[in-house]
Amino acid sequence: MTSRAAMTPSLQLRRHSNALRPSVVMVLLASVAVPHQAVQRWSPEALPLAREPSNLVLRSGDIILRRGVTWASSAVMVFDTAARYSHAGIIAFLRDSTYVIHVEPRNATGAGHVIVEPIADFIHPTKASAFVVYRLRQNLSANVSTAVEAALSYAAVPIAFDGRFDADDSSQLYCTELIWLAFKHGGLDLVPNFRDRARPPWGGASIILLSDIQASTLLEPATE
Repeated sequence: MTSRAAMTPSLQLRRHSNALRPSVVMVLLASVAVPHQAVQRWSPEALPLAREPSNLVLRSGDIILRRGVTWASSAVMVFDTAARYSHAGIIAFLRDSTYVIHVEPRNATGAGHVIVEPIADFIHPTKASAFVVYRLRQNLSANVSTAVEAALSYAAVPIAFDGRFDADDSSQLYCTELIWLAFKHGGLDLVPNFRDRARPPWGGASIILLSDIQASTLLEPATE
């Protein structure tokens, strides 16, 4: 990963051409509180996360990884020594604004559930020191809308955070498992070999790492 991977929040945004089914969007908006926020109003001064200037255009279904600023974020990167980022989610467009679908523990007890958060909040300096965006390779982009719809359905339930990190149990999810499972619904296995690793000592499936997502052969850094 080169230094260009850390993006500035001064982004140009556009919708993905594959529209979500209205039923999925209506269930989500009825079940999850998502404040209306115009991401297009960003400026480098408003969100000083910049590492280098960028004219990146976000698309629905992009995968965004952020480097957190807490001790828990540092612990993730200690555990996953190949990772430069500590959390991830899927970008979706709703109500003409840009959101991130993701799951993480929301308090000290480890409780949490899948949420839909304005992207400006997801990469706010109080939560992130840098971020990077990946997307499906061009010949696979037709699978994006199904993956996004699946991720939105997890938020509409909402599915709880999986503190055991067990990808064999989809009744609860952790961040990379959410991404992997959503794209599996779209017919794509982003990390087909993660089960080849040893299982964690507490049981359950092998863990899908942040570095697994970055290294997926089905993804590429978003550069335009």
